[in-house]
Amino acid sequence: MRRLSTRWLLLVVGCVVLAFLSSVAYTSWLSAGAHHGAVRIRTHTAPSAVLLSRVRSTLLHIDTLVDDLPPRASPEQVQALWAAREQAQADFLRYRLLPHDEADQRVADETERSLQRYDERLAAMLERNARREPAQHKDLQAELEHADQLLARLLELDILAANRHAQAISDSWRRALYVEVALDGCCVVLAICSTLLAVRAIRRYEQSLERKANELEAFAGRVAHDVLGPLGATSLSVQLMEQRNREDAPTERAAERAKASLRRVRVLVDGLLEFARAGARPDPLARSYVPAIVEDVVAEIADEAERNQIELRLGKLAACRVACATGVLTSMLSNLLRNAIKFMGERTIRYVTVSAVIHDGRVRIEVGDTGPGVPCDEQSAIFRPQIRGPGGAKPGIGLGLATVKRLAEAHGGAVGFRSCPGEGSTFWFELPTVCEDPQTRSLTRSIT
Repeated sequence: MRRLSTRWLLLVVGCVVLAFLSSVAYTSWLSAGAHHGAVRIRTHTAPSAVLLSRVRSTLLHIDTLVDDLPPRASPEQVQALWAAREQAQADFLRYRLLPHDEADQRVADETERSLQRYDERLAAMLERNARREPAQHKDLQAELEHADQLLARLLELDILAANRHAQAISDSWRRALYVEVALDGCCVVLAICSTLLAVRAIRRYEQSLERKANELEAFAGRVAHDVLGPLGATSLSVQLMEQRNREDAPTERAAERAKASLRRVRVLVDGLLEFARAGARPDPLARSYVPAIVEDVVAEIADEAERNQIELRLGKLAACRVACATGVLTSMLSNLLRNAIKFMGERTIRYVTVSAVIHDGRVRIEVGDTGPGVPCDEQSAIFRPQIRGPGGAKPGIGLGLATVKRLAEAHGGAVGFRSCPGEGSTFWFELPTVCEDPQTRSLTRSIT
Protein backbone atom coordinates (compact mmCIF):
# COMPACT_ATOMS: atom_id res chain seq x y z
CA MET A 1 0.00 0.00 0.00
CA ARG A 2 2.87 2.37 0.82
CA ARG A 3 4.49 1.69 -2.54
CA LEU A 4 1.17 2.34 -4.28
CA SER A 5 0.74 5.67 -2.47
CA THR A 6 4.31 6.65 -3.35
CA ARG A 7 3.70 5.81 -7.00
CA TRP A 8 0.51 7.86 -7.07
CA LEU A 9 2.30 10.77 -5.41
CA LEU A 10 5.16 10.62 -7.90
CA LEU A 11 2.65 10.36 -10.76
CA VAL A 12 0.75 13.43 -9.59
CA VAL A 13 3.94 15.43 -9.09
CA GLY A 14 5.07 14.37 -12.57
CA CYS A 15 1.74 15.53 -14.00
CA VAL A 16 2.14 18.90 -12.27
CA VAL A 17 5.61 19.31 -13.74
CA LEU A 18 4.40 18.18 -17.18
CA ALA A 19 1.45 20.59 -17.09
CA PHE A 20 3.72 23.45 -16.09
CA LEU A 21 6.25 22.67 -18.81
CA SER A 22 3.44 22.28 -21.38
CA SER A 23 2.00 25.63 -20.40
CA VAL A 24 5.39 27.31 -20.70
CA ALA A 25 6.16 25.63 -24.05
CA TYR A 26 2.75 26.40 -25.59
CA THR A 27 2.65 30.02 -24.44
CA SER A 28 6.25 30.46 -25.65
CA TRP A 29 5.25 29.11 -29.05
CA LEU A 30 2.26 31.46 -29.23
CA SER A 31 4.40 34.35 -28.06
CA ALA A 32 6.89 33.58 -30.84
CA GLY A 33 4.06 33.76 -33.38
CA ALA A 34 2.80 37.03 -31.95
CA HIS A 35 6.33 38.41 -31.98
CA HIS A 36 6.69 37.42 -35.65
CA GLY A 37 3.45 39.23 -36.47
CA ALA A 38 4.54 42.32 -34.59
CA VAL A 39 7.87 42.29 -36.41
CA ARG A 40 6.09 42.00 -39.77
CA ILE A 41 3.93 45.01 -38.93
CA ARG A 42 6.92 47.04 -37.75
CA THR A 43 9.32 46.14 -40.57
CA HIS A 44 6.93 45.66 -43.55
CA THR A 45 3.34 46.79 -43.43
CA ALA A 46 3.85 50.03 -41.50
CA PRO A 47 6.85 51.28 -43.55
CA SER A 48 5.10 50.19 -46.77
CA ALA A 49 1.99 52.17 -45.90
CA VAL A 50 4.09 55.24 -45.10
CA LEU A 51 6.09 55.03 -48.34
CA LEU A 52 3.05 54.37 -50.54
CA SER A 53 1.19 57.29 -48.96
CA ARG A 54 4.18 59.57 -49.64
CA VAL A 55 4.34 58.40 -53.29
CA ARG A 56 0.64 59.12 -53.79
CA SER A 57 1.00 62.54 -52.13
CA THR A 58 4.00 63.38 -54.33
CA LEU A 59 2.15 62.35 -57.49
CA LEU A 60 -0.78 64.58 -56.57
CA HIS A 61 1.68 67.42 -55.99
CA ILE A 62 3.18 66.81 -59.48
CA ASP A 63 -0.31 66.85 -60.99
CA THR A 64 -0.93 70.24 -59.34
CA LEU A 65 2.34 71.59 -60.68
CA VAL A 66 1.44 70.35 -64.20
CA ASP A 67 -1.94 72.07 -64.07
CA ASP A 68 -0.28 75.33 -63.10
CA LEU A 69 2.30 75.28 -65.90
CA PRO A 70 2.18 78.33 -68.23
CA PRO A 71 2.41 77.89 -72.05
CA ARG A 72 6.16 77.95 -71.65
CA ALA A 73 7.44 76.76 -68.27
CA SER A 74 10.46 78.35 -66.66
CA PRO A 75 13.54 76.26 -65.83
CA GLU A 76 12.71 76.54 -62.11
CA GLN A 77 9.23 75.07 -62.68
CA VAL A 78 10.63 72.21 -64.75
CA GLN A 79 13.25 71.56 -62.11
CA ALA A 80 10.57 71.48 -59.38
CA LEU A 81 8.59 68.93 -61.44
CA TRP A 82 11.58 66.60 -61.87
CA ALA A 83 12.62 66.99 -58.23
CA ALA A 84 9.15 65.89 -57.12
CA ARG A 85 9.25 62.98 -59.54
CA GLU A 86 12.66 61.87 -58.28
CA GLN A 87 11.32 61.96 -54.75
CA ALA A 88 8.41 59.73 -55.78
CA GLN A 89 10.78 57.32 -57.53
CA ALA A 90 13.08 57.14 -54.48
CA ASP A 91 10.15 56.40 -52.13
CA PHE A 92 8.81 53.72 -54.47
CA LEU A 93 12.26 52.15 -54.78
CA ARG A 94 12.54 51.93 -50.98
CA TYR A 95 9.13 50.29 -50.97
CA ARG A 96 10.29 47.69 -53.50
CA LEU A 97 13.27 46.82 -51.30
CA LEU A 98 10.98 45.75 -48.46
CA PRO A 99 9.86 42.06 -48.23
CA HIS A 100 6.54 41.46 -49.99
CA ASP A 101 4.03 38.70 -50.56
CA GLU A 102 3.47 37.30 -54.04
CA ALA A 103 0.25 39.29 -54.52
CA ASP A 104 2.03 42.50 -53.51
CA GLN A 105 4.82 41.77 -55.99
CA ARG A 106 2.42 41.45 -58.92
CA VAL A 107 0.64 44.72 -58.17
CA ALA A 108 3.95 46.46 -57.46
CA ASP A 109 5.33 45.37 -60.87
CA GLU A 110 2.28 46.74 -62.61
CA THR A 111 2.53 49.98 -60.62
CA GLU A 112 6.19 50.38 -61.58
CA ARG A 113 5.33 50.00 -65.28
CA SER A 114 2.51 52.55 -64.93
CA LEU A 115 4.88 55.04 -63.26
CA GLN A 116 7.40 54.57 -66.09
CA ARG A 117 4.72 55.34 -68.66
CA TYR A 118 3.75 58.39 -66.62
CA ASP A 119 7.38 59.56 -66.66
CA GLU A 120 7.57 59.15 -70.43
CA ARG A 121 4.38 61.13 -71.03
CA LEU A 122 5.48 63.80 -68.53
CA ALA A 123 8.81 64.19 -70.40
CA ALA A 124 6.98 64.43 -73.75
CA MET A 125 4.62 67.04 -72.38
CA LEU A 126 7.53 69.15 -71.09
CA GLU A 127 9.24 68.97 -74.52
CA ARG A 128 6.08 70.25 -76.23
CA ASN A 129 5.82 72.94 -73.60
CA ALA A 130 9.37 74.03 -74.32
CA ARG A 131 8.49 74.29 -78.05
CA ARG A 132 5.31 76.15 -77.10
CA GLU A 133 3.18 73.43 -78.55
CA PRO A 134 -0.18 72.63 -77.02
CA ALA A 135 0.19 70.17 -74.11
CA GLN A 136 -2.10 67.14 -73.92
CA HIS A 137 -2.96 66.68 -70.25
CA LYS A 138 -5.65 64.09 -70.85
CA ASP A 139 -3.30 61.10 -71.41
CA LEU A 140 -1.04 62.25 -68.57
CA GLN A 141 -4.01 62.57 -66.22
CA ALA A 142 -5.31 59.11 -67.18
CA GLU A 143 -1.93 57.48 -66.47
CA LEU A 144 -1.69 59.34 -63.17
CA GLU A 145 -5.11 58.07 -62.13
CA HIS A 146 -4.13 54.51 -63.13
CA ALA A 147 -0.90 54.69 -61.09
CA ASP A 148 -2.77 56.16 -58.15
CA GLN A 149 -5.31 53.31 -58.24
CA LEU A 150 -2.49 50.76 -58.22
CA LEU A 151 -0.82 52.56 -55.33
CA ALA A 152 -4.13 52.57 -53.47
CA ARG A 153 -4.43 48.83 -54.13
CA LEU A 154 -0.95 48.24 -52.69
CA LEU A 155 -1.84 50.34 -49.68
CA GLU A 156 -5.02 48.32 -49.20
CA LEU A 157 -3.02 45.06 -49.35
CA ASP A 158 -0.66 46.38 -46.69
CA ILE A 159 -3.57 47.37 -44.46
CA LEU A 160 -5.14 43.93 -44.91
CA ALA A 161 -1.81 42.27 -44.04
CA ALA A 162 -1.49 44.46 -40.95
CA ASN A 163 -5.03 43.52 -39.92
CA ARG A 164 -4.20 39.82 -40.38
CA HIS A 165 -1.09 40.10 -38.26
CA ALA A 166 -2.94 42.07 -35.61
CA GLN A 167 -5.74 39.49 -35.58
CA ALA A 168 -3.19 36.69 -35.31
CA ILE A 169 -1.58 38.46 -32.37
CA SER A 170 -4.96 38.89 -30.71
CA ASP A 171 -5.87 35.24 -31.32
CA SER A 172 -2.50 34.09 -29.98
CA TRP A 173 -2.92 36.16 -26.87
CA ARG A 174 -6.44 34.81 -26.34
CA ARG A 175 -5.38 31.17 -26.86
CA ALA A 176 -2.38 31.67 -24.60
CA LEU A 177 -4.66 33.07 -21.91
CA TYR A 178 -7.13 30.16 -22.20
CA VAL A 179 -4.38 27.54 -22.21
CA GLU A 180 -2.56 29.19 -19.34
CA VAL A 181 -5.73 29.35 -17.25
CA ALA A 182 -6.59 25.73 -18.07
CA LEU A 183 -3.12 24.37 -17.35
CA ASP A 184 -2.76 26.51 -14.24
CA GLY A 185 -6.07 25.11 -13.05
CA CYS A 186 -4.78 21.59 -13.71
CA CYS A 187 -1.62 22.41 -11.79
CA VAL A 188 -3.66 23.67 -8.84
CA VAL A 189 -5.86 20.57 -8.84
CA LEU A 190 -2.86 18.26 -9.15
CA ALA A 191 -1.00 20.18 -6.44
CA ILE A 192 -3.99 19.77 -4.12
CA CYS A 193 -4.09 16.05 -4.93
CA SER A 194 -0.37 15.68 -4.29
CA THR A 195 -0.72 17.54 -1.00
CA LEU A 196 -3.58 15.28 0.07
CA LEU A 197 -1.56 12.20 -0.90
CA ALA A 198 1.46 13.53 0.99
CA VAL A 199 -0.66 14.25 4.07
CA ARG A 200 -2.16 10.79 3.82
CA ALA A 201 1.27 9.21 3.52
CA ILE A 202 2.54 11.21 6.50
CA ARG A 203 -0.45 10.15 8.59
CA ARG A 204 0.11 6.51 7.68
CA TYR A 205 3.79 6.87 8.50
CA GLU A 206 2.96 8.45 11.87
CA GLN A 207 0.48 5.66 12.56
CA SER A 208 3.13 3.13 11.61
CA LEU A 209 5.64 4.81 13.94
CA GLU A 210 3.10 4.86 16.73
CA ARG A 211 2.28 1.20 16.17
CA LYS A 212 5.96 0.28 16.14
CA ALA A 213 6.55 2.34 19.28
CA ASN A 214 3.74 0.48 21.02
CA GLU A 215 5.16 -2.83 19.85
CA LEU A 216 8.63 -1.77 20.99
CA GLU A 217 7.29 -0.76 24.39
CA ALA A 218 5.48 -4.09 24.77
CA PHE A 219 8.58 -5.98 23.68
CA ALA A 220 10.77 -3.97 26.03
CA GLY A 221 8.35 -4.70 28.87
CA ARG A 222 8.52 -8.41 28.19
CA VAL A 223 12.30 -8.35 27.94
CA ALA A 224 12.60 -6.33 31.14
CA HIS A 225 10.35 -8.77 32.92
CA ASP A 226 12.28 -11.75 31.59
CA VAL A 227 15.63 -10.19 32.54
CA LEU A 228 14.75 -8.59 35.85
CA GLY A 229 12.94 -11.70 37.09
CA PRO A 230 16.03 -13.92 37.17
CA LEU A 231 18.10 -10.99 38.39
CA GLY A 232 15.93 -10.79 41.49
CA ALA A 233 16.57 -14.40 42.31
CA THR A 234 20.27 -13.99 41.60
CA SER A 235 20.47 -10.92 43.81
CA LEU A 236 18.79 -12.82 46.65
CA SER A 237 21.23 -15.73 46.23
CA VAL A 238 24.19 -13.36 46.34
CA GLN A 239 22.88 -11.76 49.55
CA LEU A 240 22.45 -15.17 51.19
CA MET A 241 25.98 -16.18 50.11
CA GLU A 242 27.31 -12.93 51.52
CA GLN A 243 25.55 -13.46 54.87
CA ARG A 244 26.79 -17.02 55.22
CA ASN A 245 30.39 -16.23 54.28
CA ARG A 246 31.07 -12.93 56.03
CA GLU A 247 34.36 -14.22 57.43
CA ASP A 248 35.61 -15.44 54.01
CA ALA A 249 37.25 -12.37 52.44
CA PRO A 250 37.54 -13.69 48.85
CA THR A 251 33.94 -14.82 48.86
CA GLU A 252 32.81 -11.50 50.30
CA ARG A 253 34.70 -9.58 47.59
CA ALA A 254 33.18 -11.80 44.91
CA ALA A 255 29.73 -11.17 46.36
CA GLU A 256 30.32 -7.40 46.34
CA ARG A 257 31.39 -7.50 42.70
CA ALA A 258 28.35 -9.61 41.85
CA LYS A 259 26.06 -7.12 43.59
CA ALA A 260 27.70 -4.22 41.74
CA SER A 261 27.27 -6.04 38.43
CA LEU A 262 23.63 -6.73 39.20
CA ARG A 263 23.06 -3.05 40.00
CA ARG A 264 24.63 -2.04 36.68
CA VAL A 265 22.51 -4.58 34.82
CA ARG A 266 19.40 -3.17 36.48
CA VAL A 267 20.43 0.38 35.51
CA LEU A 268 21.09 -0.82 31.96
CA VAL A 269 17.72 -2.53 31.63
CA ASP A 270 15.87 0.38 33.25
CA GLY A 271 17.51 2.87 30.90
CA LEU A 272 16.74 0.88 27.77
CA LEU A 273 13.20 0.26 28.96
CA GLU A 274 12.63 3.99 29.51
CA PHE A 275 14.05 4.68 26.04
CA ALA A 276 11.66 2.14 24.49
CA ARG A 277 8.67 3.46 26.44
CA ALA A 278 9.43 6.93 25.10
CA GLY A 279 8.82 5.63 21.58
CA ALA A 280 12.54 5.45 20.81
CA ARG A 281 12.82 9.14 21.70
CA PRO A 282 15.38 10.07 24.36
CA ASP A 283 14.52 11.84 27.58
CA PRO A 284 15.59 15.49 27.05
CA LEU A 285 16.40 15.80 30.78
CA ALA A 286 18.59 12.69 31.02
CA ARG A 287 22.22 13.29 32.05
CA SER A 288 25.18 10.94 32.51
CA TYR A 289 28.67 11.61 33.85
CA VAL A 290 31.09 10.08 31.37
CA PRO A 291 34.19 9.22 33.47
CA ALA A 292 32.19 7.44 36.17
CA ILE A 293 30.25 5.30 33.68
CA VAL A 294 33.39 4.46 31.69
CA GLU A 295 35.18 3.32 34.84
CA ASP A 296 32.17 1.28 35.98
CA VAL A 297 31.80 -0.49 32.64
CA VAL A 298 35.56 -1.17 32.43
CA ALA A 299 35.56 -2.53 35.97
CA GLU A 300 32.59 -4.77 35.15
CA ILE A 301 34.23 -6.22 32.04
CA ALA A 302 37.66 -6.54 33.67
CA ASP A 303 37.11 -10.17 34.65
CA GLU A 304 36.04 -11.13 31.13
CA ALA A 305 39.09 -9.33 29.70
CA GLU A 306 41.37 -11.12 32.20
CA ARG A 307 39.98 -14.51 31.23
CA ASN A 308 40.81 -13.70 27.60
CA GLN A 309 44.28 -12.41 28.57
CA ILE A 310 43.45 -8.90 27.34
CA GLU A 311 44.67 -5.74 29.03
CA LEU A 312 42.15 -2.92 29.49
CA ARG A 313 43.58 0.58 29.37
CA LEU A 314 41.93 3.89 30.21
CA GLY A 315 43.10 6.83 28.15
CA LYS A 316 42.12 10.49 28.46
CA LEU A 317 38.63 10.87 29.95
CA ALA A 318 36.97 14.26 29.60
CA ALA A 319 35.17 15.32 32.78
CA CYS A 320 31.76 16.05 31.23
CA ARG A 321 28.17 14.95 31.06
CA VAL A 322 26.26 13.79 28.01
CA ALA A 323 22.57 14.10 27.17
CA CYS A 324 21.49 10.49 27.60
CA ALA A 325 20.42 8.09 30.32
CA THR A 326 23.01 6.13 32.25
CA GLY A 327 21.63 2.81 30.99
CA VAL A 328 21.87 3.95 27.36
CA LEU A 329 25.48 5.09 27.68
CA THR A 330 26.34 1.89 29.55
CA SER A 331 24.77 -0.21 26.80
CA MET A 332 26.68 1.55 24.00
CA LEU A 333 30.07 1.39 25.71
CA SER A 334 29.54 -2.17 26.90
CA ASN A 335 28.70 -3.31 23.38
CA LEU A 336 31.89 -1.81 21.94
CA LEU A 337 34.08 -3.23 24.71
CA ARG A 338 32.62 -6.72 24.53
CA ASN A 339 32.98 -6.69 20.73
CA ALA A 340 36.64 -5.71 21.05
CA ILE A 341 37.26 -8.56 23.51
CA LYS A 342 35.20 -11.08 21.55
CA PHE A 343 36.98 -10.52 18.24
CA MET A 344 40.54 -10.15 19.54
CA GLY A 345 41.40 -13.51 17.99
CA GLU A 346 44.84 -15.01 18.47
CA ARG A 347 46.73 -11.74 18.40
CA THR A 348 50.04 -11.58 20.24
CA ILE A 349 49.64 -7.98 21.42
CA ARG A 350 46.34 -7.93 23.30
CA TYR A 351 44.96 -4.75 24.79
CA VAL A 352 41.87 -2.53 24.49
CA THR A 353 41.94 1.22 25.14
CA VAL A 354 38.99 3.43 26.12
CA SER A 355 39.10 7.22 25.88
CA ALA A 356 36.68 10.16 25.83
CA VAL A 357 37.51 13.55 24.33
CA ILE A 358 35.46 16.71 23.68
CA HIS A 359 35.28 18.55 20.37
CA ASP A 360 32.66 20.85 18.81
CA GLY A 361 30.22 20.48 21.69
CA ARG A 362 30.29 16.69 21.58
CA VAL A 363 32.11 13.97 23.45
CA ARG A 364 33.64 11.18 21.40
CA ILE A 365 34.11 7.87 23.20
CA GLU A 366 36.57 5.60 21.43
CA VAL A 367 37.32 1.95 21.95
CA GLY A 368 40.51 0.85 20.22
CA ASP A 369 41.87 -2.68 20.03
CA THR A 370 44.84 -4.57 18.65
CA GLY A 371 42.68 -7.25 17.01
CA PRO A 372 42.71 -8.46 13.42
CA GLY A 373 40.70 -5.50 12.14
CA VAL A 374 37.60 -5.48 9.96
CA PRO A 375 37.98 -7.07 6.50
CA CYS A 376 37.63 -4.56 3.68
CA ASP A 377 34.65 -6.36 2.14
CA GLU A 378 32.72 -6.15 5.43
CA GLN A 379 33.40 -2.54 6.39
CA SER A 380 30.49 -1.01 4.45
CA ALA A 381 27.90 -3.15 6.28
CA ILE A 382 29.47 -3.35 9.73
CA PHE A 383 26.68 -1.36 11.45
CA ARG A 384 23.81 -3.29 9.86
CA PRO A 385 21.75 -5.66 12.04
CA GLN A 386 22.76 -9.33 12.08
CA ILE A 387 26.15 -8.59 10.50
CA ARG A 388 28.82 -10.64 12.29
CA GLY A 389 32.43 -9.60 12.57
CA PRO A 390 35.48 -11.75 11.85
CA GLY A 391 35.16 -15.14 13.44
CA GLY A 392 31.50 -15.83 12.89
CA ALA A 393 31.59 -18.76 15.29
CA LYS A 394 31.58 -16.37 18.24
CA PRO A 395 28.31 -16.28 20.23
CA GLY A 396 25.89 -13.48 19.52
CA ILE A 397 23.21 -12.42 17.03
CA GLY A 398 24.97 -9.50 15.37
CA LEU A 399 22.94 -6.65 16.94
CA GLY A 400 25.62 -4.99 19.09
CA LEU A 401 26.96 -2.40 16.64
CA ALA A 402 23.49 -1.84 15.14
CA THR A 403 22.20 -1.08 18.65
CA VAL A 404 25.04 1.40 19.27
CA LYS A 405 24.30 3.14 15.97
CA ARG A 406 20.56 3.42 16.65
CA LEU A 407 21.01 4.69 20.20
CA ALA A 408 23.66 7.24 19.21
CA GLU A 409 21.65 8.66 16.30
CA ALA A 410 18.45 8.75 18.38
CA HIS A 411 20.30 11.00 20.89
CA GLY A 412 21.60 13.34 18.17
CA GLY A 413 25.00 11.68 17.89
CA ALA A 414 26.89 9.60 15.38
CA VAL A 415 29.01 6.46 15.11
CA GLY A 416 32.01 5.42 13.05
CA PHE A 417 35.20 3.40 13.00
CA ARG A 418 38.74 3.22 11.68
CA SER A 419 40.16 -0.14 10.80
CA CYS A 420 43.12 -1.54 8.93
CA PRO A 421 43.06 -5.32 8.42
CA GLY A 422 45.83 -6.86 10.49
CA GLU A 423 46.44 -3.71 12.56
CA GLY A 424 43.39 -3.40 14.78
CA SER A 425 40.28 -1.21 14.87
CA THR A 426 38.92 1.83 16.68
CA PHE A 427 35.15 2.14 17.05
CA TRP A 428 33.65 5.37 18.34
CA PHE A 429 30.38 7.11 19.04
CA GLU A 430 29.61 10.76 19.72
CA LEU A 431 26.95 12.31 21.97
CA PRO A 432 26.09 15.96 22.66
CA THR A 433 27.52 17.34 25.90
CA VAL A 434 25.36 19.24 28.35
CA CYS A 435 28.17 20.88 30.29
CA GLU A 436 31.82 20.97 29.40
CA ASP A 437 34.65 21.00 31.90
CA PRO A 438 38.06 21.94 30.52
CA GLN A 439 39.72 19.73 33.11
CA THR A 440 40.45 16.22 31.90
CA ARG A 441 42.18 13.37 33.50
CA SER A 442 44.36 10.69 32.00
CA LEU A 443 44.17 7.32 33.58
CA THR A 444 46.98 5.25 32.17
CA ARG A 445 46.84 2.42 34.66
CA SER A 446 45.98 -1.04 33.35
CA ILE A 447 43.02 -2.91 34.70
CA THR A 448 43.35 -6.65 34.39
